[in-house]
Amino acid sequence: MRRQTLFSTVHTYSLLMNLKNFVCNIGEDAELLMSLYDPDQSEFISENFLVRWDSMGMPKEIEKLNNLPALFTDLSSSDLMRPRLFLVCQIIRVGSMELKEGKKHTGGLRRPFGVAVMDVTDVAHGKTDDEDKQHFIPFQQIAMETYIRQRQLIMSPLIPSRVIGENEPLTAVFNKVIATREVNHKGQGLFVTLKLLPGDLAQVRKDYPHFVDRSTAIVRKMGFPEIILPGNVRNDIYVTLLQGEFDRGKKKTPKNVEVILSVHDEDGNPVEKAIFPGAGYDGITEYKSVIYYQVKQPCWNETVKVTIPIEDVCRCHLRVMFRHRSSQDSRDKSEKPFGMAFVRLMRGDGTTLKDGRHELIVYKVDVKKAEDAKVYLTLPATWAEVEEKEKQTGKQFHHSGVVPVTKDSFQLATLTCSTKLTQNGTERRRPDTSTPQRPLTSRRL
Repeated sequence: MRRQTLFSTVHTYSLLMNLKNFVCNIGEDAELLMSLYDPDQSEFISENFLVRWDSMGMPKEIEKLNNLPALFTDLSSSDLMRPRLFLVCQIIRVGSMELKEGKKHTGGLRRPFGVAVMDVTDVAHGKTDDEDKQHFIPFQQIAMETYIRQRQLIMSPLIPSRVIGENEPLTAVFNKVIATREVNHKGQGLFVTLKLLPGDLAQVRKDYPHFVDRSTAIVRKMGFPEIILPGNVRNDIYVTLLQGEFDRGKKKTPKNVEVILSVHDEDGNPVEKAIFPGAGYDGITEYKSVIYYQVKQPCWNETVKVTIPIEDVCRCHLRVMFRHRSSQDSRDKSEKPFGMAFVRLMRGDGTTLKDGRHELIVYKVDVKKAEDAKVYLTLPATWAEVEEKEKQTGKQFHHSGVVPVTKDSFQLATLTCSTKLTQNGTERRRPDTSTPQRPLTSRRL
């Protein structure tokens, strides 16, 4: 009864999670990206909470040892009453291409390492409420490709292999783990506490100061709460690197593609610290993707938040560079980007970039003009633009223009969560402070 009363009287909720420990033998630096996920809709509900772990098995911010709190905010009753809700964690290893020692190997590469998933439906539905209980979330490591090939040689081809490979997208891995519920964790995993709190961020800070303080990372919902309260100002653009297909060129094997995302103005100047890979850390100027080893059609599904002042949106665009990364340091240093794509955050007609998928044109970068914003901004950014232009003019798009087009393809998705900008390009009026506002849009990727 208490739960029903709570859900009928409160419109917005927050889920407090505290990461107490991460037990895993990696031997290199790691990133933990934690978010709320609906497996039935294959939909991320929140942005990422980012935790950086060092090679010694300790959080990089050592003062937060055994205490890494995050508050997932803006959750509506409909979010919490979903049939299933999971807390998912993607673990990225940051180091060499393969777990080998030696100075000759390229370092600082982001490589997929494993996942951990926990069903938090009962917590969301208010059935369990014990903030002191530590939940163990088992860690599922993904196998190195070399190990899988050995297993497939040893095992009969008639027996389907149940080993999860390193080149499977991490999102596909945790969907498998959710479906099978079997994890050979060997005692490795995460320890967390969870508590559902009624209210938005301001309310929770007021009512629960002993739970939420300055050290708590604020993890926003990818979308709006059911009711937008006065003073809730947002101008966030979520960008998801989806997938691509890349020609191997003269190489015998597919490339190890790294995607480099940055934000630039119309003169090509980078916008400093505009990209947020996860709550808990400051913005960065350049985001580098995970690298899948020798995969022709990599699927990244990596989401970052782009935050820039409202008045600068009309002048800015996203730039995406593609680079092959070699495991040998000497070779890697000579690798230059092989492709470039871009997309404007505001369209030519003054409307913001539509939510959803965008298939970008990948241009060659072996010509000097390829990285000159004043040149490439005159070109079409997406294949949808090309189709539109061809319909209007009746002329075919030239693939070998000022900057030639590659055979490669790349898709990203965007979702704008702004209390100022709308999808029709107008600026939202200041809300009437006497009544709460319902959002005009609440779209998802």
